[in-house]
Amino acid sequence: MKKKTLRSTVLAVLLAFFALGLQGFTVQPDAQLDISVPEKHEEQKVICRASINDAFAEDTLLVTLNRAASRQFLTYTPLDFPETDCIKTKDLTECTVDYVATRYDKKNARFYEEALREAQEVELIQPVNSDKMLVDLDAFRRILCLTIADGSKEKVLSSIKLLEQRSDIFAAGPNYISQLKVSPPNDYYYALGQQEGLNGPYGINAPGAWNYTQGSQNLRVGIIDSGIAAHPDLNANLVTGKNFIDNSANTNDTYHHGTVVAGIVGARGNNAIGVTGVCWNVSLVPLKVANTTTTLNNYIIAAIDWASKNNVPILNFSGGNYYDDPALKTQINKYTGLLVCAASNENNNNDTTPFYPADYSRTNPRVISVGAIRYETGNRTTPADWGVGAGSNYGAQSVDLFAPGHIILSTYPTAIYPDGYLPQLGTSMAAPFVTGTAALLLSYEPSLTAAELKSIIVNSVTKYSAVSGLCRSGGRLNAADALDSVEPSSPILFALMGKSGSEWTVNVNIPLEAKVNGVSTAQYNSKMCFAGDARTWKNLSDLKPTTVVNSVVQVKIKENFLATSIVFGYLDKYGHRHIKLAYYLSLNAPYYTAKEVTIYKPHVNS
Repeated sequence: MKKKTLRSTVLAVLLAFFALGLQGFTVQPDAQLDISVPEKHEEQKVICRASINDAFAEDTLLVTLNRAASRQFLTYTPLDFPETDCIKTKDLTECTVDYVATRYDKKNARFYEEALREAQEVELIQPVNSDKMLVDLDAFRRILCLTIADGSKEKVLSSIKLLEQRSDIFAAGPNYISQLKVSPPNDYYYALGQQEGLNGPYGINAPGAWNYTQGSQNLRVGIIDSGIAAHPDLNANLVTGKNFIDNSANTNDTYHHGTVVAGIVGARGNNAIGVTGVCWNVSLVPLKVANTTTTLNNYIIAAIDWASKNNVPILNFSGGNYYDDPALKTQINKYTGLLVCAASNENNNNDTTPFYPADYSRTNPRVISVGAIRYETGNRTTPADWGVGAGSNYGAQSVDLFAPGHIILSTYPTAIYPDGYLPQLGTSMAAPFVTGTAALLLSYEPSLTAAELKSIIVNSVTKYSAVSGLCRSGGRLNAADALDSVEPSSPILFALMGKSGSEWTVNVNIPLEAKVNGVSTAQYNSKMCFAGDARTWKNLSDLKPTTVVNSVVQVKIKENFLATSIVFGYLDKYGHRHIKLAYYLSLNAPYYTAKEVTIYKPHVNS
C-alpha cells in the first residue's frame, strides 16, 4: 500500500509539471503511405506559406538551392543575396558538399555512380554501417542559413518573397523553432527501481533481443538534442560529438532532455549500477542543438549534415514542430541513415495535423515516427495520463508504431539531480526505445540498410486491438521479434566435394541460427539457389536432388553452370533477397574451399 501511495504521489507531480510545460508554448501547422523509395520527381519550387503568427527566428532564414545550382558547388557570401539585408551566410551542408562535388562530373552533368550503375547493370547497395558518407547524391541540395540585419518577423517574410523570385532557389523559408517533446522532471524520485519499458507486460521484450546481441561499440548513434551530460552509466559509451549552437565541442547537457534520451538508447548494461539501455554497448554521439526546451531548424539541419559526413548511421530526434520546412525535409532526404522521431505529445491525430519531422515517415523509408503507450496497459497515453491537452499523438498513416513512453526511468544529469536517475513522460521517451532496437539490429547485421531497418522494426511489432487503427503497423515495438527476423551475415561456406563426369557436388554450410521464411535452414523448400548468372534464379529442383544434413545443403551442379564462381541466395519472409557471391581459390585441387568476397545482402525487391 505504501508503494502504491508513493507511485501515485510521483505520478501526480509528474503530471502537474507536464501540464505546466505544455502551457509554456504553442506550436502551429501542413503533407500516403510508401515504404519503398524517397520521392524523385521533377523539381517544383516550394512557395512559403508562413504567417506572422508562426514560431520562427526573427534574424535568420533558410534557403534551399535547386538541383542545378547545388551542382555548381559555389561559395556563397552575403553579396550573393542583394535582395535581402544579409550580413552572414552559413552553409548547412558544409560537411558533405565536398564529398558530393568529388563525385560529380560537371562536363557530363551526372554522378560517376550513375555511369557505373549503368555499366554494371546492377544496383549499388550501400549498407548504412559503412565507411562511406551517408549521402543520397540525387537528393543532395545546398542549404544556406542567412542572417539579416535589424531582423524582425516582417522582414524575414518579405525577404523570403523576394528570394522566391530567383531561378536558382528551390525554397526559401523561416528558420522555425522546434520543441523537445518531454515533460519537465518531478521534484524527487528514484525509488521506482524498475524498467518496465524493457521487460514489462507491454514492454519491448528487450531480454529476448539481448539473446542475439547487446550491441557494438563500433556502431555510432547520434542523439540530436540538448547534449549528453557525463554520467556513470553513460561515460563508457559516450564519444565526441559537436555543439551546433556555438560551433564547439562542448556537448554537455545543462537541461536534461538529451541525457534522458541517451540513457534509454544506450546506458551501459550489466555494469551493476543504475539502469540499462536498450543497446548496452554503443557509441553515443551527442549532437547538441538546444540548451532548453527549444531549438532552431538550422541547428538540426547542420547536425544531420555532420552525421552524414561522420558515418553516424542512426539518429534520434525527440522533438519537432507543426511546420513543413522544405530545407529540413531536403536534408533528411539526403541523409541515407535511419532517423527515428517522436510523434509529439498534444493528443493530436497527425494524419490531419502533421507534426514534423516525424510526418516525413509517410514518404521517406528511412524515417520512423513513434507514439507512446503505457507499459502497464499497452494503451496510448491520453489526457487521463498526462493532463488536459496532453497525450501521445497518433495517426493511422503518419505514426509507424508505439513504444513505452510513460514514467520511463533513465539517466539524468547529476549536476541537476545528484542521484542521477529520474522517470520521465513523453513520446521523447518512446522514440529512443526504437532507436536502441535499431542499434541492436545494425550491430547484429551491419549490412542492413536504413530502409531495411525500418521495414524490420515496423513489420515485427506485436499487434493488438488497443492501438489498431492508431498507427500504420497496428502494434508496439517488439525488439526480440525484430532481432529474430534478421539473418546474420555470418559466412555461408561453400565447398566443392568432388566431381563425377560433368557434375560437381557442392556442400553449402549455413549458420545454425539462420532462418528462411521464419523456419530453420534445414527446411529449405522454395526458390533459394542460383548459379552462374547472379540475376537468374534457380529452384533447388533445377539444381539436381538436394539433401540437408546438420545445416549443410548439398547441391549437385553441372560443370557448365559453375565457371569460376557459384552464387547462393534466397528470399526471407519479408521478401528481401539475400545473396552471397563466392569465388573459389582453385579449380584443380581434389577438394575446393570457397572464399566469400562480395555480399549483396539483403536487397529489398522493387
